[in-house]
Amino acid sequence: MESGFTLVELLVASLMFMVIGGATLSLFAKHQPIFNQQQNLAEVNIALRNGGRANAARYFQCRREFLHRSQHPQLSGGRGGE
Repeated sequence: MESGFTLVELLVASLMFMVIGGATLSLFAKHQPIFNQQQNLAEVNIALRNGGRANAARYFQCRREFLHRSQHPQLSGGRGGE
């Protein structure tokens, strides 16, 4: 009797790996925006603690404008798309 795995066993194991791997990647992709939102809230909390409400509001506004311009380079005067 020969030792080793049959082709069917290898195919089943590969299919199981692909299903589990796909589900894991899907969960990471689904939770990435939530993670980013939590990071932004933590930055605002730190800014509030360190500089007061006026500085935090100014910081958050500048950050929002920066993120908007980085996502839409055509709005920044054509510098980003060249």
